[in-house]
Amino acid sequence: MNATRTVLMIVLLLFVGATVGTLIAQEVSRPETPPIVGNDTEPAGESAGIAAGVPSMDDVAPPIDVPAQSDEGEPAEPGIPSDPELTQAVAASPEPASLAVDLPCIIEATYFHNTNRCVTCLKIEGDAKAIVEAEFADQIATGKLRWVTINMEDERAYISQYNLVSPSLVLIRKVADQVVDWVTLEETWALVRSSTRYSDYIISSFEAFLGECP
Repeated sequence: MNATRTVLMIVLLLFVGATVGTLIAQEVSRPETPPIVGNDTEPAGESAGIAAGVPSMDDVAPPIDVPAQSDEGEPAEPGIPSDPELTQAVAASPEPASLAVDLPCIIEATYFHNTNRCVTCLKIEGDAKAIVEAEFADQIATGKLRWVTINMEDERAYISQYNLVSPSLVLIRKVADQVVDWVTLEETWALVRSSTRYSDYIISSFEAFLGECP
């Protein structure tokens, strides 16, 4: 009976030993699996980079655009041509000239008279008008010179405007239809009876006044 138990014990020990040996052999023959670092969704390459102290792409500053250098060594401004010839052509291009507006300048030879007219008054007007029409026909034709007759008793505002005390021949300069200057030919009454002196006086007075109205 004792011999039988001893045999069973030996068989059991041999079985347990064989099982343990088989398990050890299987573990030794299995290939090693590298340990997993981090969570299941993080790529192994990024984990290795972080572990090695290498900065990620998010930590790297974006490149800075450095402006190109011009010929003079200064950074070229964007939008400006770097071609020297083109730059000189742009600099030499003339600026648009301002448009000058030529305002019309005219002379009005205006004879102011009363309602009741004397012989001398009529002669002053008639002779002066005849001289002007003969000597300044071109200016009259172009509209630069006009002959005007006004009854100052009907248009009394002119009496104070031109300081009228008697029938008078007044030269009036207008620019853009605005009065800018005027002069009274005061010698008409004294010279009207001398046709030569009267004619010279009218012509010289008109020429001087027309010369100031280009």
